[in-house]
This record gives sequence, structure tokens and C-alpha cells, in this order.
Amino acid sequence: MKQNFSRSGLSVAHEKTLRKIPSSQERSYYIHEAVRHTWSVRDLERAVQTNEFQKRKGLGLAPSLADAGRRGRALGCVHNTLQNSLRTSSQKSR
Repeated sequence: MKQNFSRSGLSVAHEKTLRKIPSSQERSYYIHEAVRHTWSVRDLERAVQTNEFQKRKGLGLAPSLADAGRRGRALGCVHNTLQNSLRTSSQKSR
């Protein structure tokens, strides 16, 4: 799992922050944006704390899951890999 995050530019610290987000749609948005904009962990935490997803969604600017795939096959693959890693790790912790 660590290797997948390092390949995408996201670290285990990013994963910890992402794991705290209950909505898969919201988590997908933050994964997509963190990879796309090469956010640091602090950038990601700030975006989550300021509810960037909800603000952009309210303005009609939050990308859908389908949009992530359309924007680039590589980014879509990274997104899917990270989502699967988060699901697997959360199931193991139960």
C-alpha cells in the first residue's frame, strides 16, 4: 500500500487524512485534487477543514467520479488504486 501512495505522490500521512472522510464521493474529490495539484498533507488537511468539497459542490464545481476518469486515464487509475487501498485498510481495522 505504501508503494501505491508514493507512486501517486501521496504519502501514508495523506492516507490518514483521507481515511477520516466518511463520504466516498468527498474522499474521491480530495484524492483527485491532491494528486492533480500535488498537495502536501497540510494542503489536504486545510482543504478538508475548510470544506472545500462542499463549497465547490454548492457552486457546481466539484468534479464527479466520472469526470476524474475523463480527465486522464493515469489519474483515474491512481484514484481507483487509492480508493481500493483505503477500503481495504478500513475493512481490516474493523
